[in-house]
Amino acid sequence: MRFLLAVFATVLYSLAVVILCLWIFFLSIIWLITPIPSWRRSLKQKISHVPSIWSETIRWTMSLMTSTKFTVTGLEKLNKNKSYLLISNHSSCLDILIMQRVLDRHVPQLRYFMKHELLYAPFLGQGCWMLGYPFMKRHSTSYLKKHPEKRNEDLETTRKACEHFEKVPVTLINYVEGTRFSEAKKQRQNSPFKHLLKPKAGGIAFIIAALEKQIDTIIDVTIVYPVGKNIMWDFLRGKMDKITVHVDTIPITPDLRGDYRHNREFRIHLQQWLNTVWQRKDQLLDKAS
Repeated sequence: MRFLLAVFATVLYSLAVVILCLWIFFLSIIWLITPIPSWRRSLKQKISHVPSIWSETIRWTMSLMTSTKFTVTGLEKLNKNKSYLLISNHSSCLDILIMQRVLDRHVPQLRYFMKHELLYAPFLGQGCWMLGYPFMKRHSTSYLKKHPEKRNEDLETTRKACEHFEKVPVTLINYVEGTRFSEAKKQRQNSPFKHLLKPKAGGIAFIIAALEKQIDTIIDVTIVYPVGKNIMWDFLRGKMDKITVHVDTIPITPDLRGDYRHNREFRIHLQQWLNTVWQRKDQLLDKAS
């Protein structure tokens, strides 16, 4: 029975993505061929509302398919009309669904920095591309040694993406670990944290610099799941009793703004600051486990 429940839930989530992405395609085509400016603006607004429709679909599906209890703290600190930079631990692809469910009604639209490989995911990749989500290429250390000119490619993508978000409130999500946590990845990195990978400060430095006049607060989200290896599958099967989400806000003080690419002293300071944030998050996760 639990297996059938998980399959049905997966079908519902997938069907929602396909339908909404097809809706984006349809609206985008009409937008491209429409010459009337007022109609184009109206279509653009309809396209921008699709992620919120997806969030409501996620909320409805979760309430229908699972009895998981959500405990969320810190939402009272948020403002729907204010732009944010959001950082979070990253344990599972379920993180995205949880983030949409918990935060969508409390902050401006969530925008993710996505792996370039996801651009080719049927429906999802193309839909996110049309919504203006930035796609980042991740290169291995060995590749960067052979092609050092690619070292700052992600930072340049970040800078260009931020140009599109200067005029409207937005919540930019940056997974500073770069990938989902696993014990194998932690060992390969020799990470000093028990539940986290090493964070990278370059992306958030460029977002803070590019949107200096718009973003003055960081949202620090910690998602706590029950101990288990198959987080998404356990959730879909209804075997996850509780998910806890801690939301904290951190003011962006003057010492967190600077030239990350050329100022070595600032680069070291920002990385040390981020490591301190990650130490607190690791302690929180350890206490909850």
